Amino acid sequence: MYRIYLWMIIWSAIVMAQNDYFKLQWDPNPEPDVTWYYIYRDDGSNVFVLIDSVRHPTTTYLDNSVQPSQQYSYKIQAKNASGLFSAFSDVVSGIIQPVPMNINLTGSDSLIITWDTPQPTRTQLVYDTQYPPQQYTPLQSELVTTHQVILNNITLGVAYYISGLGFDAQGNLIATQDTSFLIEEDSTITPVEPPEEVTKIIAYPNPVKVADGGLFFDGLPLNSSISIYNLGGEKIWETEATANRIYWDLSATGWNHINNGVYIYIVKDDKGKKIASGKVVILR
Repeated sequence: MYRIYLWMIIWSAIVMAQNDYFKLQWDPNPEPDVTWYYIYRDDGSNVFVLIDSVRHPTTTYLDNSVQPSQQYSYKIQAKNASGLFSAFSDVVSGIIQPVPMNINLTGSDSLIITWDTPQPTRTQLVYDTQYPPQQYTPLQSELVTTHQVILNNITLGVAYYISGLGFDAQGNLIATQDTSFLIEEDSTITPVEPPEEVTKIIAYPNPVKVADGGLFFDGLPLNSSISIYNLGGEKIWETEATANRIYWDLSATGWNHINNGVYIYIVKDDKGKKIASGKVVILR
């Protein structure tokens, strides 16, 4: 038997159907013949149910079927090539709560952002001027119930999207929902709605090493298509999304020639309209 250490990172995102999602990440098992990781979830019923599996060496998973104000718990189990299963990882839990966030402008280019959690947690903020937010402040070490983060070098006349994260001593998380606001030229802070039509596509792991297998594209609308291009504009891969999550297997025959570098992905809906794009980094 061997042990998997599991930690969890939460982001909240109000996209399309107002869905939030959790990201799980765990340490890879050191045994050479691990083949699969199985993800189990308890949605409050005190029963863990298998919800999905990912092939080793993938060590991340996105659960986008969660709801705000509902606590979820997770544990991971590995299987090797002989069909033997590991012991379960430690259980981690998370909840996304509609906690109000207080935002104040100080000076000409700094924001002070505060929020409270019902129990002591470590503080972190996800923020961005693009939606959904992708930048993270450093994780603070002190366990507190009143959280404060200062963002410097903010830009007037620009909308910001933020969410507060709190990690307790056991690694469980409490996250706020997204807060969106515009900093007017006269320094007034005005609430705004996030973009109404946002297709949230997540590519992971990113960067990806060819030797590690490949990467997932998560959040794809059914019957959409995804194409990969190099920076020279040459299409190198394309597939149709028959599920919300697809896998680009770089270990398959024919990809041993792919070069290091940045690649562009473009997602189109079933009518051929571009609905999302992004970049992935491939390393040999």
